[in-house]
Amino acid sequence: MVGSTAQFLPDVQNLDGATFTWTSADETIATVAADGTVTGVKAGKVMITVTTDADQGWTASYELTVSEPNYVRKDVNNVGYAVVTGGNGWGDSPVANLVDNDATTKFGCSGGGDAWAIIIASEPVAVQQYSFVTGGDTYGNPGRTPRDWKLEGSNDNQTWTVIDQQEQNYKAKTANKEQTVFTVNGTDTYKFFKFTAGNFNGGFQLGELWINEQAHTWGEPTETASTCTVEGKKVWECTDCKALKTERLPLAAHAYVNGVCTVCNAKVAEPILLANGQANDYIVKFRHKTGAENDRNIEEGWNTADFDDSAWDELVMPIGTAGYGVQHTIWQNEYNTFWFRRNFYVENPAAITKLTLKVLHDDDYAIYVNGTQIDEAGGWTNGTEWLELDVDPSLLVAGNNVVAVYIEQNWGGAYCDFYLEGKAGATIEVGDAGYATFVAPCDVDFTGAEVTPKAATFDGEYVQLADVTTVPAGTAVVVKAAEGTYTVPATTDAVLGATNELVAATADVTADGTQYILAKQGEEVGFAMATTGSTIAAGKGYLVINSPVKAFYGFDGDDATGINDIELAGENAPIYNVAGQRISKMQKGINIVGSKKILK
Repeated sequence: MVGSTAQFLPDVQNLDGATFTWTSADETIATVAADGTVTGVKAGKVMITVTTDADQGWTASYELTVSEPNYVRKDVNNVGYAVVTGGNGWGDSPVANLVDNDATTKFGCSGGGDAWAIIIASEPVAVQQYSFVTGGDTYGNPGRTPRDWKLEGSNDNQTWTVIDQQEQNYKAKTANKEQTVFTVNGTDTYKFFKFTAGNFNGGFQLGELWINEQAHTWGEPTETASTCTVEGKKVWECTDCKALKTERLPLAAHAYVNGVCTVCNAKVAEPILLANGQANDYIVKFRHKTGAENDRNIEEGWNTADFDDSAWDELVMPIGTAGYGVQHTIWQNEYNTFWFRRNFYVENPAAITKLTLKVLHDDDYAIYVNGTQIDEAGGWTNGTEWLELDVDPSLLVAGNNVVAVYIEQNWGGAYCDFYLEGKAGATIEVGDAGYATFVAPCDVDFTGAEVTPKAATFDGEYVQLADVTTVPAGTAVVVKAAEGTYTVPATTDAVLGATNELVAATADVTADGTQYILAKQGEEVGFAMATTGSTIAAGKGYLVINSPVKAFYGFDGDDATGINDIELAGENAPIYNVAGQRISKMQKGINIVGSKKILK
């Protein structure tokens, strides 16, 4: 076959010490070396002759037929390719499978000395790109994908020129039957190509090795729906070569009932913003360099949310040394460095009251949220003991966010996995007045809390307050508590359960004389007219009172007002109950008007 070699040996007797000379009648069809090794050059027939310098001058000839390879795989320009020879593969994984137009087969071998192949093209071509297609069981054996390799070209199958050489390259996918393209944009043309691979773990395997751009006919995709914890996938299979291409689908929303997801049991108040890789893999964008102690700032702004990482490659996490925890990419070699970016979406950052990063790292690392460094450390974490890091929730933004990691492998084993969880709800600040207004960033539940929410209405004379338990997102309420900071958890399907006239300031509001804001006048708490032109801050609640007759309206029926001084009874004298609460009108029982107790 064109490109293949075979050694001819003369069948002789009584010619010990004789010298043999080999010749080819047409070296354009086949060449023959001094040791009788014949190499097919092109299809045809040729006479191979051997002679001896012995006294008899013996001569023998053999008519060799050189056949054209079966070019089963062709590129977009209809150039065909076939395997000529290569290393010894496993019994069901011979080297011929490397270019057999069938991604369900593979070339696999145990030793580095066998991970090589020579491929022939139907005509000389310049290499613009080449592709790996992973084996059908690569996901379960990620270490078999090579990290070092060399591609060479030749026109005589003897003298080789390097086309591309890679060391510690992690771009090749570790999913099953997936194609990875490597661009070289060569200009020199070659008939033969030699591929040599190294730096793999647990054996070597590839499903296909293709030269130049390939044509695919993709069938209808099969789709696995996403859940709230596992990304779905849409997978297309080429109807010709059986290679796959995969689109990962975003996680689905949680199916909450009474604040608990019916699928994963996650609580709405305890969201997992990024899951760890111990149960399910995940994708990061990455850059990689050989050598430890690289400059952390590989690109300006690489660890920020608005950085364009579209040119970065993808890698399946977790990554680690073989046998070290759960890993979907095998981390080979010492003294090399990764930069990872893991993007995530937050619709309502105001609803996140607590954030915790959890990290496994081996070796030295630094970790960032939206460009702010959260931690850096040398050495490594112990096995599966997660390092827990508090993160300021105010670092989150509405829309895309990113956790970014710089990590070195500088000795022994290597590993990296990280995730982000939080608590959702609301944070409330109450001042020394004992009251505040508050706009719920999400549905919240005050059950068991040390702060009490109250709906507010205006009856023309007083502000009436009514206790509530849950507050829907975007709703303004009055809250009552001792001075301090409080958090209340998120819930679902919140219902206020009372009439409420408070308006939520979703953005800063400029007062026009009709807005009343929470205020303390002397010892009395209520709502006071906001100065015209002043700003009511976003996140606060206010009342709108058209045609007001007073600048301040106190609470009625709540203990915000006490008996602080004695006034003479009269038409406008304030009325209190025996608990010292100010009321709008006398009630049955004992009422205090001015300095007198009056029974009604």
